[in-house]
Amino acid sequence: MASRAELLEKLNAIRKAYAEKLPAKVQECRTMFATLDGAWNPAVAREIQSRIHRLAGSGGTFGFKLVTTSARAIEQLFDSVADARRDPDAEEWEELERLFAALAQASQQQDADGPRLPEQRTASSSRLPMLPERHVLFLCHDPAKHADWLEEVAPFGFHVACMRDAQSFDQRIALQAPRAVLLDLDCGVFGVDAERMRSIEREAGRPVPLIVLASSVDLRTRLRAVRLGGRYFLNLPVDSLRLADILAATDAEHIDPIRVVVVDDDQVLAAQYGATFENAGMRSTPVHRPDDLIRTLVELHPDVLVMSLTMHEVSGLELAGVVRQHDAFAGLPIVFLSVEASREQQIAALDLGDDFLARPIDGGQLVSVVTARAQRARSMQASLTRDGLTGLLQASSFRKRLEREVLWAARQGSDFALVLLDLDDLRGLNGSHGHLVGDRALQSLARQLKQRLRRTDIMGRCRPRDFGVLMMQADVHKAHELIDGLRERLLAEPFQVGDQALSLSLSAGVASFSRHCEPEALLAAAERALSESKSAGGNRVTVAS
Repeated sequence: MASRAELLEKLNAIRKAYAEKLPAKVQECRTMFATLDGAWNPAVAREIQSRIHRLAGSGGTFGFKLVTTSARAIEQLFDSVADARRDPDAEEWEELERLFAALAQASQQQDADGPRLPEQRTASSSRLPMLPERHVLFLCHDPAKHADWLEEVAPFGFHVACMRDAQSFDQRIALQAPRAVLLDLDCGVFGVDAERMRSIEREAGRPVPLIVLASSVDLRTRLRAVRLGGRYFLNLPVDSLRLADILAATDAEHIDPIRVVVVDDDQVLAAQYGATFENAGMRSTPVHRPDDLIRTLVELHPDVLVMSLTMHEVSGLELAGVVRQHDAFAGLPIVFLSVEASREQQIAALDLGDDFLARPIDGGQLVSVVTARAQRARSMQASLTRDGLTGLLQASSFRKRLEREVLWAARQGSDFALVLLDLDDLRGLNGSHGHLVGDRALQSLARQLKQRLRRTDIMGRCRPRDFGVLMMQADVHKAHELIDGLRERLLAEPFQVGDQALSLSLSAGVASFSRHCEPEALLAAAERALSESKSAGGNRVTVAS
């Protein structure tokens, strides 16, 4: 990812390019307007109005606030003439000439301030030091009653520090910011409320989610949790796998970058939005031609679609209608951007989309809206795509993710590794101890995957017995090293079945995208390598040739 200095340099170049082209764009509008003198042509007037509308939206974004002001005034006067279905009278014509002259002058007056990037919400901007990696504060008077699940969460790499009273919590928070706060609501609130949590997040410079635990699940209890600022709610006794998933999902370093597609035929404006998203740690892809949109969505499967409402060839509403015709994108969040559209347009936009933002748009607001929509969509998607036994991606979802990462790696010229692995002699374990024990063994392997592999790695079920791992930005040598370490660790930690300790071993096959550039070829190569490991007696990792 580009550094903040590099992004500012990029924004300066975008701002300069806009400033250089702006006077010519304004002059084109003035020339077209001059042709209407004495021969008002509604078609030409609509084209002028469309161009002025775009200037009104982009001017303030690039530091030409007076351009936005003058362009809006021209657009409103054109609207009033169009609504009255007549030519402008002498007074209106004189006012339009004055406004066009003001617009030409404004196009030469860029604000002195340079481009700004929204503040990055990262640990580096925090006023409080973070607790060491994956530390969590747990507010509870009696930690002993939670000993079982606390012990189960620890292997996932989370250290839970118990605070028995409000004073201890206050003292700890004053010194260090945790990754998350757990609250046993049965024990009280420890001085925690929504405003307190917001204050903690402001001081930390990043999200610090409150996870509320309670023995009751009735509406009154859940409302109480919401009013305290609880972002998550878990019933006691805690499901340790569910809690580990929540904590991992709220860890900023674990979360995959949000993928945004920006649709705007104004390339300079799209580049401006792209730099803003990149600064926020997102992946941004511009689309300037409507014909390219569906193909781009299929290739990238973005989290959010940001679309200009007004474009030359088609309107944003029309294009959104086409997107919604595809079942795969029926739930894709769409954020529309436009200059003060009518109430009817906004209602139409929200019928097809999820948000409507008026230009010029503050970068911080745009990032916040897109982030909120992406997180909500991902949360809903996760509930539909996770395997109930292991919490990993279902097989069909893992295959789709593999296809998406192949397209992304090809576009970026990067590499990644695919690993297929499974437990040795799972059938024998099921036969001698029953399928419930076999399921527990699969859950144990899933926990080891989540705990031992990198947070950027993507894990899922690939076949009924096999697990798949996409190891991003890793070649086969790095992938072999990591998976072999996992194999050794699994073998060294016996699996408990009652009073009996059983050793689990795994076999794995590793293949690289750089050698096998299609999804099916990559899968076939990893399957061959896994078969070689099995044929050689198991308990080994083989790299595909």
